[in-house]
Amino acid sequence: VFNNVLQSPLVEPEAEARSTQSNRFIGASWNSVLTDRLVMVSRAGFQEIFLGLDPQSCQWDPNCSFTPGEIDLLSGISRGNFTSQSRTYRRSFEFSGHLEWFKDTKSFGSHAVRFGWMAMAAQAPVARTVPGDEILQNLGPEPFRRTQVCSNDPKLANGECRSGWLRAAGEGEQLLLSLSDTWKPTRYLTIRPGVAFHRGFTVTPHLAVTWDATHDGRTAIRAAYNQQVDVGFLALASLLNRQLASRTCDWDPDAKAYIRNCRSFGGEGAFTVGLPCGPDGRNPDGTSCRTSLRAPRTHEVVLSAEREVITGLVAGGDFVYRKFVHQWEDLETNAIWNRGGTAVAREGGYKNGRPEYVFDLATPDAANRRYTSGTAFLRKRQGLFRFQGSYTLSKSQGATNDDYITLFLDNPGQAPYYYGPLPDDSRHDIRVLASYSVTPWLSLGTFFGFESGGPYNRYGWDPVYGGYSYYY
Repeated sequence: VFNNVLQSPLVEPEAEARSTQSNRFIGASWNSVLTDRLVMVSRAGFQEIFLGLDPQSCQWDPNCSFTPGEIDLLSGISRGNFTSQSRTYRRSFEFSGHLEWFKDTKSFGSHAVRFGWMAMAAQAPVARTVPGDEILQNLGPEPFRRTQVCSNDPKLANGECRSGWLRAAGEGEQLLLSLSDTWKPTRYLTIRPGVAFHRGFTVTPHLAVTWDATHDGRTAIRAAYNQQVDVGFLALASLLNRQLASRTCDWDPDAKAYIRNCRSFGGEGAFTVGLPCGPDGRNPDGTSCRTSLRAPRTHEVVLSAEREVITGLVAGGDFVYRKFVHQWEDLETNAIWNRGGTAVAREGGYKNGRPEYVFDLATPDAANRRYTSGTAFLRKRQGLFRFQGSYTLSKSQGATNDDYITLFLDNPGQAPYYYGPLPDDSRHDIRVLASYSVTPWLSLGTFFGFESGGPYNRYGWDPVYGGYSYYY
């Protein structure tokens, strides 16, 4: 149980959040030596994870689910109540294992061939609501904006907005098969080729080489290339469920009501798949814009070298390069923006004729990033005094790395500002770990870590999405 999760001077006590988590697992494994050269390992398990999020005020207020939260946009202070409440279960059954075969030959060296498998079935029942069924935004004492939240879709119920909880469930299956070999053509060279097959007919190759260049067991030069794919799995299934429906309207001082600039989100049609030009899937000339999803892929290259300078003292360095291409991303497709990208067009501002946001799940080329790092290290692994120190210079750049539910590509005019240093772009990282064995049963040690800060961004107020997220 995590109490007072937000812990900020801008959050009043009654607007704090409380998180509850639990994890249950039961499993069994079977290890069998089938022959002198053949070994099998198999596992089966069931896991249930519970994630609960509630207002902290539910600890003392029995009506916490009926009190709306308020945000003062002038001071940034949240008060009244926390603005979300949810219950999520993640249940999964997994069957996995591998079959490994060993063989030594005079002509082709030694081999350790492994065939592996992993099959999983999972589901994620979820219940969501917003306390008080609304969120209020004020400018000091003056009302500014209200977001009304419904558990149903008012468009399908003659405009009726029902309060309470929305309950849904995402389901999915995952299958992974792999084949690899640890081949030693000589005692100084190890080659590890491999390939993995992911359900959906996606294949990823892998190759790693280790070479003892000095033939004395004190030098290791390594090179590896790997591919990884993000098949989305359960998170995408949950995303495509029906969402809480919301309607956001600005305050009209003349009518004394929230009736200006209204727009909607969620409900049954909140998300589409592979329709980047709009909910109807048609370009302005009437042709189809339907696209196929691609498995987001990561290309990784790792180069490293190390040498035992004197007995027990090793010096070396690593180089890592990762390229992430056509990552999962949601892009808003229903709004028609003005030329400057500062607002939705006043006349005919929405493609389907309704003032609502529709987000399309896609894997666009623009959703990419790169990570590069170089590390120098020194390790002393023997003796009473042991030491490990490293310095890493890294660079992480791209469009986004937070999640696929982001503001990237939601406003075409803002898209060019997103490519640059990412939040995890901490250029310098120094780590030192040292210990000394005072006696055979007592060791004293210390750790020092330094990491430079991430990039600095300045944000302006975005009048369309209602937050400080606008780049200038």
